[in-house]
Amino acid sequence: MVSEEENKLMSEYVDKLRDRLRNRVGQEPIILVGASVLARDKKGRILFQNKNSFKGWALPGGTMKLGETIKETACRKLYEGTGIKANNLKLAEIFSGEEFHSTNSDGKSTYNLIVLYEAFGIEDDLLVNDHETMNAKYFNPEEISNLEDRSVKILSRLGIVD
Repeated sequence: MVSEEENKLMSEYVDKLRDRLRNRVGQEPIILVGASVLARDKKGRILFQNKNSFKGWALPGGTMKLGETIKETACRKLYEGTGIKANNLKLAEIFSGEEFHSTNSDGKSTYNLIVLYEAFGIEDDLLVNDHETMNAKYFNPEEISNLEDRSVKILSRLGIVD
């Protein structure tokens, strides 16, 4: 398992790499590949994390690192954000296209390809495990407010939320 310090260094590396790419392409759209995880507790509630990068809740997930498989990305981001180790992941869906295109406040445009895995047999206790996450918690879909836009789109397409 990667140490917290190694994780932080890799995260900083990915951020710098993204910045270098942005410096070359400017405002042109880029494609980012990432993974998200749909994990439920024994009561059927869905696991969400509250990241420092935005105010609200989202499915655990993030951007793929160089040399990593997409399944490794899903496992890593689930563990980093929630402290849960997933041993049994099943490919659930792949999301991409205009619906997952975003432009941030400085005009930088990103198309996201998101691979969603469903986690089974989750037994670990929640433990916020990285510098990106403020909190992690299970919610029934109707209980949660302030849900991040991509998570809403994913859960809507799956028929979990309206």
